[in-house]
Order: sequence, then C-alpha cells, then structure tokens
Amino acid sequence: MRTFRGTGGFLFVVNSRESHKIYHVIKFVPRLQKTVRPAFLASQVSKFHCKKMKALLIISSLPDIIFIHADKGFVKHINKLSREAGFIGEDHNEDEMDTTALSQIFSPMITSLTYMNELGNPYSSILCEDGTLFVFRQFDDMVFTAVNGDGEESEDFLKRKLLVLFKLATLHYGPCLELLKPEILSAQKKAWKTLGGLIDTWGFLSSQQQSFLVEAVERIHVNQTLSEMSIKLLDTTLNLARTKGEQNVLHALLLVNTKLLSLYSSRNASELKAADILMITVILHNIFPHSKQAIPLTLNRTPPPLAHPVVRKGGPSVSHRIISGPLSQGVSSMQGETSGTSAHSDPVDINTSSRKYASGDAEDVGYTGSSVEDEFYSPRSSPTPFSPVDGRESASQDVPKPPKEHFFTPRAPTPEYLRKLVEEEAEGETDEEEPDSHSSDRQHEYYRQPVYLSSDKCPYLPHVLHFVRLGTGTVLVLVSETKQSNVASFIYQALQSLASIKPSEDQGQRTAHQAQTLLEKLEASVRRVLEPIRTAVGVAVENQIRNLRYRWELVKRGDLLSFMMAPVGAEMSPQLEASVNEMTRCLKSLFSVMFCTSRGEPSISEQQLATISQIKGMLQSQLADFEDYLLVKGQRNVTMTAYLEDFPGLVHFIYVDRSSDQVTAPSINTTPSKIRDTSDPCYVIKQKIWDMWVYIHSYLLLGHTFIAVRDGDFLFTYCLWFEDSSGNPVVLHCPLPVLHGSPPPGILSTSFYKDLTRRCFPSAPANAVRCYELMCVHVGLVPVQFATKHIRSLASALFQTSLGANYPISLIQ
Repeated sequence: MRTFRGTGGFLFVVNSRESHKIYHVIKFVPRLQKTVRPAFLASQVSKFHCKKMKALLIISSLPDIIFIHADKGFVKHINKLSREAGFIGEDHNEDEMDTTALSQIFSPMITSLTYMNELGNPYSSILCEDGTLFVFRQFDDMVFTAVNGDGEESEDFLKRKLLVLFKLATLHYGPCLELLKPEILSAQKKAWKTLGGLIDTWGFLSSQQQSFLVEAVERIHVNQTLSEMSIKLLDTTLNLARTKGEQNVLHALLLVNTKLLSLYSSRNASELKAADILMITVILHNIFPHSKQAIPLTLNRTPPPLAHPVVRKGGPSVSHRIISGPLSQGVSSMQGETSGTSAHSDPVDINTSSRKYASGDAEDVGYTGSSVEDEFYSPRSSPTPFSPVDGRESASQDVPKPPKEHFFTPRAPTPEYLRKLVEEEAEGETDEEEPDSHSSDRQHEYYRQPVYLSSDKCPYLPHVLHFVRLGTGTVLVLVSETKQSNVASFIYQALQSLASIKPSEDQGQRTAHQAQTLLEKLEASVRRVLEPIRTAVGVAVENQIRNLRYRWELVKRGDLLSFMMAPVGAEMSPQLEASVNEMTRCLKSLFSVMFCTSRGEPSISEQQLATISQIKGMLQSQLADFEDYLLVKGQRNVTMTAYLEDFPGLVHFIYVDRSSDQVTAPSINTTPSKIRDTSDPCYVIKQKIWDMWVYIHSYLLLGHTFIAVRDGDFLFTYCLWFEDSSGNPVVLHCPLPVLHGSPPPGILSTSFYKDLTRRCFPSAPANAVRCYELMCVHVGLVPVQFATKHIRSLASALFQTSLGANYPISLIQ
C-alpha cells in the first residue's frame, strides 16, 4: 500500500497488488475513512459524479490540456467545480470551459497515473460509485482520457474510442500531436472541432455499420460486368492523374456509403491497409453529405447479464473439428450422414468432445480454455406479443410463431424513394443523427486532405487524399504520396532508436557489442534523416537540420555508450536525459516543418483541377447506367434471403476474413421512422448482435475459439479458425494465448489478429496462415450440433465467394 499527495491536496492510497483497475473511488475527509475491498483507493474523483456527461481529453505530463471534446453536461459540471474551487469567477461564460481550471481539476488523476506508470503497475480505468467511468491510455508523454456518465458506453468501447482517437490524431498530425493546440485561439478551436467531428463520425458509424463493429472493410457484391468495368475505370483514372495531374497517385477507390466498390493500386505502391480505408471512410462521411440509411442505431454498451450460462465453449481443437468436416456437402446431405462415414468427416458431437476433455484424451487436455459444459441449457423463449407470459402455456405454445417478413428480409426501398429520403433528411439533420463537419466543405464536389497513412516501415507516411463526389453516396478517392515522404520513414526510425536507448527488463543488461550495435543503428538512422535533405528546402528546414546536428553531438558527448551498457533500471544522467529529450523534440519539429506547416487547403493548380473535372465527368458518364443499382447496393449489400433455404433457422451471420480484413454480413434494415425505436424487431436483434460480439470476444481473450450462447429467443455461435493459402484448416497444437487485459480485438487500434496468428504459428512465413471469424445467429430452438453444421457449410460457401479478396486488385484485369 502506497500513499502520496497530489496537487490540490488530494490524497491517493494505492494498493499495487491489483494491476489495472480502480473499482471504487472513495472521498477521504478528516477523521473519516471508508474501506473497500483490496483493489485501489483514490479520492476526490467523486466530485465528477454527474450523469449524462461525456468527454475525451488529451493531457500532457505537465499537465496541459492538448485537446478536449466534451458535451454540454461535462462543460457545465466542470464550470461548477471550477467556480467552487475559485478557479473561475461568477461571470464566466457557462458555454465555455477554462482549460487552465480543467488542468487543475485533472491534475491529481494525472499525477496518480504517472506515478503508477513509473512503478510499472499502471491502472487503466476508474469506476465511481455513481457509475461514472474514467478510462486512461498513455501514449509517450500524453494521457488520453475518456469520461462517460450515462452508462451508454462500455469500458471496452471507451478503450477502443481512445485508441481510435490516437489513430485519428496521428492520421492528421503524425508524431506531432502538440500541433493540436496551436498558439492562435481560432486555429485551436478549428483543430479541436475537426478532430472532435471525426471521432463523433466514427462513433456514429460504430453504432450503425457492422463493418465498424468488427473493424473490417465491407465490399459491395456486384455482378462481374460492373466489377470489371470499375477496375478498368480506376486504372484509367490513375493514368490520367499521373500524366496530367502532376501527382504521384498510388491508389484509387470507389466508395458507396461506407462500402468499398473497387480498389486499384499501382504496381509499385505499398499496400493500402484496411484500417486506413476505414479511416478514409470516416473522413469521407465527415466531409460530404451522404445517404441516410434506414439502419437501427445501437448502443455500444456493456452487454447485460445473460439469463443462462454459456452453452458450449472450446479451444482450437474444437474449432478445427467443426471446420474440417465435409466442406463440399450441403446441409441437406449433412443431415443424412450415418455412422458409417469416416471419423474425420463426422459432424462434431459437442457432447462427445466434452467427455473427451473430461477424460483427458483431447488435444487440449489441461487447457482451461477448452473446457465444455456437460449440461445442455435450453431456456424457454422470452415472452413475445404472440405468447402468454404467465408461465402456464403448453409445450405447443412455447414454439414462437414466425415473425413478420421485415424482421429478416425487409424490402429494399426503390432508388426514387431513397433519393427523396436523402433530400428530405438533408434539410432536417440533427447533430445527434449525423456528426458535425465542415458545413461549407460539405457542399464541395472536390476536397483535398493531407493525412499520414500507415505502412510496414512507418505508421505516418505523408499522403494527400483527393475526394471527388460522383453522386448520391458514391465518392472517388485518390491517394497520392507527397514529396520526400521517405524522410518521414527515416525520422520514425530515429525516434524508435532513441526510445530504445533505455534497456528493458525483457532485454536485460546489454553487452558491449550489443550497445555498440545499437549506437551504430541510431547514428545510421540520424544520418539517413540528414542525407536526403541537401537541396534548397527553405530557411525553416535548414534551421531544424542545423539544430538536429547540434543536438546529436550533445547526445554522443553525454556518455551514451556507457548508459546503454548500464544495468536494467539505471537512471540517465541529467545532461544525457536533457539531450535525448531535446533531440526527440528536434526530430518532431523537423517532421512538423516539412510536412505539417500548411494545415489549410493545399494549393492546387488549374491543370490539376481540369484533370479532376475530366476524371469526374468520365466516371459519372460510365457509371450512369448503374446509379440506381449502386444506390440500392449501398443500402442493402447482402440479404438473408439467399441463405434462408440452405440454412433453416439461421437469422444472421458475420463472416470476417482476417487475412484481408474484409467482412461479409447481411444488411439489417428497417423503416426510416424506426431507426431509434427500441421496440422494432430489427433494432432488438441488432442490439443483441452488438452486445454478443463484445461478449463473445471477451471469451476469445481468455483462449476460447468456439463459443455457443443462448440468449432469449436466439442461439449465438462463434468460431475462429486458421487455414493455409489453399483453404485447408490448419491444426493448432497448442492452447490459444490468454490475452486478458489486452486492447479489444480489432485493426484500428492494434493488429490483434495478425499478432495472434504470428503467436500461434511463429515459424510460418508471412501471410501463409489465414485467420477467419464467423458468428451465426439462429432461432433459440436450434440445437448446437445443428448450428455447427451451418458454421462448416456457411464458411465453405463464403470462402468460395471471397476468393478474389485474397489477391491484389491491381492484378485482376
């Protein structure tokens, strides 16, 4: 137990045996001290008790507020606390927040967090007695903080939100996040409004689109004629842009609403990652008016407790047995299988697997993540308007009546209806339904945005996005690389080398040879930064280069080599620490001067505008005959109608190919007036899908790759498995790593699935093993054994339809 006092006289008592959470917050007053279970104790955070408030903050270690995005409830509450503490006067504007006062209020929490980080035992969240939740994530010397007081956002979602906030901030400023707070107040407000609008747009899409729930790109399923034509059009577009536009254009995308129609990349271009495509989609939705889709808006909440325990759960061997069955056979033939079939091809008998695990004969014996429940739970359907609720109904009354058609297969609106809907809703939009964006820019047909996209060598390579609006919901995106972008990669390598100077516990104390090698690597990275910048690049860049050379000499003179060979835990000398910090700031300043100085509208020549106009006219004329088709496909890409006959009892599914991060899932549509109607069946099932995706992935982090859960009227089954490049299931002979406490699975924040694949198959070449996910939703009366047959057959069918996604688009002519 450690006790220390933060600024403002706040007392913190911390039990370091718990690793990452403060479960309760207790206010300490003289002569009165409350005790809670051994986790964490903190004080004065209870001042934040206020329902209906949300906020996102980026706070430096000073502490200084670098960014804040908050609702009116948070602003009002902070002003109340500031006025009580004497930080602001009674005449302060209630609609504005004093950042200096806010820094004083948050100072105790930042002090506590920094102290625990220094001890190597940080915490990630604080839960107040009234349910107000604080979530923290530290990147370098900045603390990203999320506050939620209404309970509509779960802790896992807030963790994702902070990681996405960091992704969006890096997308706009690279490593120079300090640029979020320019000295000019008007520029600061504009920067905060822009980033706040983007995070609101992401939040809106994450409650609406399945692609943002699972963090994967959804491709529009179109006929072969349109697919081939769109690829040829993008090829022509790239050639026109490179020959006439004087731009180093690498990628061209056609997006319809949030779905990808086609992507074409030049042959020498690096891969455009799926995470960047999702971020481009967020920017696109924040710029242009888009078609309001009749899709229920769900809550990213903590899943409510289940009425019954998990029906089945298992490890990799269970998933392998499910997938490695007779892939070529349909459900009808699988129903007629007899005991004479080979053992390897038999449908999975979950009960038999359970007995094998109990007797220790299974591959995962001793692996707690592969245990299976022996008892089969089959709860009665939850009360519906069609069934009595007094508990005395007969067995025949337990069977739910078939729901109305729009529950599974709502009729797609006509193109004329969709256009009318867009026009009507464009007049009456609210901030709640669509996040705020640049009102003037949203009327433009062409928009340019400098961004920093990720690659295998650097997470922030400078690029420029060109958005060209072609029609309702249809946008062309050109991605061009800026000049001297290789310098950004060298700056990143130098920053990484500087960050690795201090030896870690995993590495242990370095030998003289290791320290010398690291020093040579650092010196080479600095030299690579300086060498490409030899031409006239301006006075500001030359000053930064001169300062960088001077700082590097100071670092070398600070006995750097001796510190690299020091034992783990050794402290830097004050002179060396100051020199390293100054060099880090100098590298970031060089990046800022070279790539971030012009944050306004990039300059564009008349020739480039003429080229864009020519490209726009060509695409509009070629796609005119498909406009109505694309308008409907943007609303309803895949429907359950095509699967109902082959998979009786199947209500919904989500299939994700994690090798390419692409998702296939039926659309969940309703009528426009029922988007927020909690009694609408589409809303109910969509909320259950959102809840269950989060719930199931909590089991994935514990090492389970197969989960079956009954919740009310539905049976949810989830399976994760691995295959080779030929589509053959790959056996994992060891338990899945337990990753409890790691960031939520996804691709926007971390490369969770690629890291998981590397951990499970460390000796396999890159991209040799592919990872897949499939979650199925059945009606509650379907047995688990029957659902596993559907998993096997559905995975086979979806693999056949997504074969083209595993190959570069630029090679498909």
